[in-house]
Amino acid sequence: EISDNILVIRNMTQGNSGWLQCSASDGNNRALTRKTMVNAIYFTTQFLEEPSNRTVPAGSLVITLTCTPPTSYPPAEVSWLKDGDPLTDENTLITPTGSLILHHLTTSNEGKFTCQARNDLLGVKALSRVAVLVITEPAIETPRNLPTTLWNDRNVYLTEGDTVTITCGVYGEEQPTITWYKGINQKITDSPASFPRFTISDDEYTLTIERVTMSDTATYLCIAENSVGSDEVPVSTPIWVVSSLQFT
Repeated sequence: EISDNILVIRNMTQGNSGWLQCSASDGNNRALTRKTMVNAIYFTTQFLEEPSNRTVPAGSLVITLTCTPPTSYPPAEVSWLKDGDPLTDENTLITPTGSLILHHLTTSNEGKFTCQARNDLLGVKALSRVAVLVITEPAIETPRNLPTTLWNDRNVYLTEGDTVTITCGVYGEEQPTITWYKGINQKITDSPASFPRFTISDDEYTLTIERVTMSDTATYLCIAENSVGSDEVPVSTPIWVVSSLQFT
């Protein structure tokens, strides 16, 4: 409304923001004031984009946790929290749009991340949903359970006819897929006809060899893979099969 040549905007909203200019006329002449920008101070609290849970391998060079803050005037100031506390990690960068970039990741980067937006003129703030960052990769350990006839100098000795079970100990945030090999290039997985005495458990964690023969002498490998990555190491020391054991 206009009263005594004064424009009064009541219940100011975002829609009232814009350039205003006063015009005066005596019927013959018209004069204009300079334009004035009027902005409503507001904060919508609803994030346009929020971060999501991420699982990445250790050693990753760069990942981004996305955050686009609520619509606000003045534009919202963005900061990040890790496990509820202000983020102080030096290996991080907040982009002009509010997303968080982390680089050269290690397990110390794991945690619960929250994007925080605030409008200091209104004294209000909003928090995004929590995004959990997990740093992981498949890893293969030495067998946890290898029943054998004899351990000697890190070699496993078996007598022909024995049964042996090799366990591939793995860990990973996401369940890995395991592939077994005899030696370097003989794939056991998906080749039952070629290895009739070999049985892989339903969960793929164990390999059982029944009625071992001398031809089974080898180093057995397992490869663990998931969407994060893969790892490969020998799951046991060499297995030697002999016709009989002699002690001296």
